Amino acid sequence: MESASLEKPSDAGQGSSGQVRRWLLELQLSDKEEKTWRKVSEKVLERYRGEVKRDDAFQRTRDTFNILWPNTETLTSSLYNSTPVPDVRRRFRDADPTGKIVAEILERSLSFALDVYDFDALMQAVVLDAVLPGRGLARVRYRPSFGPEPMQDVSGPVLNPQGEPVYPVVYEEVSCEHVQWDAFRRGPGKCWADVPWVAFRHSMTREELVESFGPVGNEVKLSEPSDDDVKREEDPEVRGIWKTAEVWEIWDKTRREVLFLAKSYKAKPLKVERDPLGLKQFFPIPAPLYSIRQTDSLVPVPEFMQYETLADELDRVTARINKIIRGLKLRGIYDSTVSEFRKLFEADDNELIPAENVVSLMEKGGLEKSIWMLDIGKPAQVLVQLYQYREVLKNAIYEITGISDILRGATVASESATAQNLKSQWGTLRLQHRQKEVARFCRDLIRLKAELIAEKFQPQTLMLITGLKFPSRSEQQALQMQVKTFEAMQQPVPPEMRLALSQPVWEDIERVLRDDALRSFSIDIETDSTIAAQLSQDQRNVTELLTATGQFMQSMSGPLQAGILPVEVVKELLLSILRRFKFGNAVEDALEKLKAPVPEIPKEIQAQIQQAQQQVQQAQQQNEKDRATVGQLMRKLDQERDDLERVRRKHLDEFSNERESLLGERATLAEQLRNREAAIHERERNVELEEALAKLDVRQSRHEIKTAEELEAIRDRAESGSDGNGGIPA
Repeated sequence: MESASLEKPSDAGQGSSGQVRRWLLELQLSDKEEKTWRKVSEKVLERYRGEVKRDDAFQRTRDTFNILWPNTETLTSSLYNSTPVPDVRRRFRDADPTGKIVAEILERSLSFALDVYDFDALMQAVVLDAVLPGRGLARVRYRPSFGPEPMQDVSGPVLNPQGEPVYPVVYEEVSCEHVQWDAFRRGPGKCWADVPWVAFRHSMTREELVESFGPVGNEVKLSEPSDDDVKREEDPEVRGIWKTAEVWEIWDKTRREVLFLAKSYKAKPLKVERDPLGLKQFFPIPAPLYSIRQTDSLVPVPEFMQYETLADELDRVTARINKIIRGLKLRGIYDSTVSEFRKLFEADDNELIPAENVVSLMEKGGLEKSIWMLDIGKPAQVLVQLYQYREVLKNAIYEITGISDILRGATVASESATAQNLKSQWGTLRLQHRQKEVARFCRDLIRLKAELIAEKFQPQTLMLITGLKFPSRSEQQALQMQVKTFEAMQQPVPPEMRLALSQPVWEDIERVLRDDALRSFSIDIETDSTIAAQLSQDQRNVTELLTATGQFMQSMSGPLQAGILPVEVVKELLLSILRRFKFGNAVEDALEKLKAPVPEIPKEIQAQIQQAQQQVQQAQQQNEKDRATVGQLMRKLDQERDDLERVRRKHLDEFSNERESLLGERATLAEQLRNREAAIHERERNVELEEALAKLDVRQSRHEIKTAEELEAIRDRAESGSDGNGGIPA
């Protein structure tokens, strides 16, 4: 075989084409491993439907006893008959308010998630696949709804690592889908923990291909329905008019990635996603629901194969019974000379036929001697034996399947109630492990839903679904400041504000929700019983518990009231009785709140207590009136204080305005004073300058006078010298 030479995935080829070739080889090996089982399952389903293929058409079988259909209906009803109720609680009953809130959020979310679609129809299909083909499957899906506009920040649209715009999530939901038994493949392994990959088959039209994978969807070659589809549905109208492509969705746990590939397009995978759901176990499905347990193989075994030989024998016996019944007819020969026979056979009730020849009829010995009937005694005896043998075969089949007569509603009137209870108890003994397996499958499926809700849902979605609102750390800090303000003003703090402060903040809740380890440590997710086959036994247990509890409490009431026994001892004794009936933690939690009874009080003391209570009540009423009066006074004082405050603010505003006006005038006066001082200084400087100029003018005048005098003196001397000396002096 081609794949036998491969030692590692890269041996299938390099690049994207080699990756596709590797996975096609994996699918081929998986097909080969379960090929025989799928063929057998097809025949089992045909037998369940009571059909057989003749001349390329399905026809109803005749002369058969279809024991598979009633057995399947009985088993499926016994294995699953009611919607599971999620039960999320703290793993340990410690004082853990955050764990309690997380458990309540998940329980409400799961309850809503189970109500938005038909979970019962899903589980019925899974159980039917487990009973008939031998393996039932269901998967979880996370579907977010995005807003029309991309998210924005200061730099523009928010982009993901691939460069695509990120749209805000406006709503989210988690649902489950039934996986068809023949549309599933798995990797090699002898137990589910060893399975390295699982795959789901899809038939997609061209439009679906383009919508899911983009432009590469136009390159995928479409084909007619597969041979299996054609074999099941020959009518083209049933198959549909659109060509489709076979697309495989492969979940590779080793690389934690999901690949989509088409057999008709081998160039590359249509799409590759890196761990899209982020589940702890990676696979979107729980461990499959098997009808027959095995430890050395994961190939299912149809349960019908365990009694197919007996069913074939039952069909043969039924065919013989039908043939004998068709031969058992009232037939005989009569004397043709007696003409009254024809009229006799055609006569109605209470009608008498006149005889034409009575003497001849009497000579022949009457009517009895003139009629010879065919003997059917021996065939009837054979028929009785066949009916008895068929009952033996049916009982043998019921022994193999574990369906007791009490489950089928068949019983004997002479049987006592104890005998019927024993039948019910032992008749369901072999079904108990299968009922537990169905309950396990429901629990695992709900745990996957819870994991997706915890890790994927946005806070606003959880608040919308659960109706629970919790403050953030910043909001709680703001509330703490408000509380301090109330306390500083000696005013009562509103109760809702104190309640909000006592609740965990959303950051702590989200931290537990998002972390697998913290969530596993804090809470446990289970379901209630999905089986009703033990209803009668549960009713007897309840009756016995109530009887035992009533007798116990009646015997303990005296010592409790007398104070001989403390309530803790009585509580432990009652819990020890309750644990024998295994009613769960809910009843034990209720009994933990049990308190000691109030001792009986004499009538005289009761009258005194009643009188004291009346006095206290009257005092409380008077206090209420006083409190109301004080409240009115306080409101009046508050009003006066508010009025005084308004007057004070008014005067303060007027003083402020007046002060601003005075400051403005002061500034104006200061400016005028500065201007005046500058003018005076300027005038003083001008006076000094004028005085200096005057002094200068005086000095200049004096100088000019002196000069003139000197010149005059010189002139005089010159004149005198010219007259006396006869010339100008040197």
